[in-house]
Amino acid sequence: MKDITQSPPIVQPRLYFLQFLRGICCVFIIIAHCVAYGEMSFQVPIGTHDYPFRYSMLQCATLFLALSGFFLASEVQRGGGG
Repeated sequence: MKDITQSPPIVQPRLYFLQFLRGICCVFIIIAHCVAYGEMSFQVPIGTHDYPFRYSMLQCATLFLALSGFFLASEVQRGGGG
């Protein structure tokens, strides 16, 4: 017989938008690494016009790490192993 006094487990919202944003940041980081590899391996002169691109890639890396830490902390708080 089922115990009706036991409450169901608390379900946390999944925050899919933040997961999607983390995925976009990951793709941008991969693109930045490909550009950096092209510069190093093939001596492609990109020039100074790509500074906004490089700065935005640094911001994507920072946002990716912050979101990853947020999701890891929420997983540990729920009792998961991470």
